[in-house]
Amino acid sequence: GAGITTTFYQLVINKTSGDLTLGHNTLVSGGAASSLLVLTQGRIVTGANSFAVGAAGATSTTISGANAASYIVGNLRRYIPTGTQSGIVFPVGGSTAGKYAPVQIDFPNVTAAGYFQVAASTVDTDHPNIGPSALYSAKPVNQYWSLTHPRAAPVPGGRAAPATSTPP
Repeated sequence: GAGITTTFYQLVINKTSGDLTLGHNTLVSGGAASSLLVLTQGRIVTGANSFAVGAAGATSTTISGANAASYIVGNLRRYIPTGTQSGIVFPVGGSTAGKYAPVQIDFPNVTAAGYFQVAASTVDTDHPNIGPSALYSAKPVNQYWSLTHPRAAPVPGGRAAPATSTPP
């Protein structure tokens, strides 16, 4: 329900069939310890909710094991601490099984820590803005991402590196 968040210190997803669909926001936060999410098998579908990993004070935040059979479908939030943070991977993908489309972002000089959110959209139609864009419309653009910061302002010092993705 609204306003409810389920918190885990460490979480392993190993679901042999079907998806794990969130009924509300979920947080993997080890507090002062490490936050660990292991994606072994099975997708996490957020719907309108968010799945967050990490929090202030955590000594480390790790997401491991993501692949074409195990990733986040929807809104993935990662806590970005201050300083230089390189190679932060957001293991997201589309709602069609196997449409794994991870994003890797470098944050060269974060001056105010906070969450950064990525959502992937892998669809069977062109991006809605391909027509007015400078892209060649005869080539499909069926995979795209939404990169947002939950606050009004972006994470200071954050920049998207050339997005690294694995085409489906």
